[in-house]
Amino acid sequence: MKKTILRVGLVGLILFGLYIGEGLLQGEPPQPAVKADGKFIRVYLGSYCWNSMLNGRCVDTIGPVGIIQHHQAKPMSISPGTTITLEYGKKPNKGSVGANRWSPDNESETVSLKGNSFTAPNEKGTYVYDVSASWEKGSASHVFVVKVK
Repeated sequence: MKKTILRVGLVGLILFGLYIGEGLLQGEPPQPAVKADGKFIRVYLGSYCWNSMLNGRCVDTIGPVGIIQHHQAKPMSISPGTTITLEYGKKPNKGSVGANRWSPDNESETVSLKGNSFTAPNEKGTYVYDVSASWEKGSASHVFVVKVK
C-alpha cells in the first residue's frame, strides 16, 4: 500500500514538474500568430535573446529583407488598408510590442500599432514587416511579407 501511494505521488510530482517546467525549459521565444483578411501569415524568427532554465542565448540574424529572401518567402496577398493583427501565446511585457516596415533597400519605418494591430498601406506593392516584443525571459523579432493588391 505504501509503495503504491509512493509511486502515484512520484508520478504526480513528475507530471506536475513537466507541466510547470514547460515554460522554464522553453528554448525559443513565443512566435506570434499574424492574421490578415482572416488568414494566417507565415512568420520567420529574426534576432532574439532568450533565457531558459537549461539554456540562455542571443542569436543575431540578417535583416528582415534578407530573412525573407533567404527563405524565398512568398508574400500573402491582402487588400489595401487591411488590418493586420498580432497575437502572442504568451503575453509580452506591457508596451514592448513594436513593428517596422522595410523597403527593398533595407530602410525601415516605424509602424503605428493600435493595441495588437496595424493597417496595411493603401498603395499596391510588396511589404516586409518585422514585429518585436519582450518577455521576462528575453526578446525577439519575427518577420513576414505581404503583397497589397
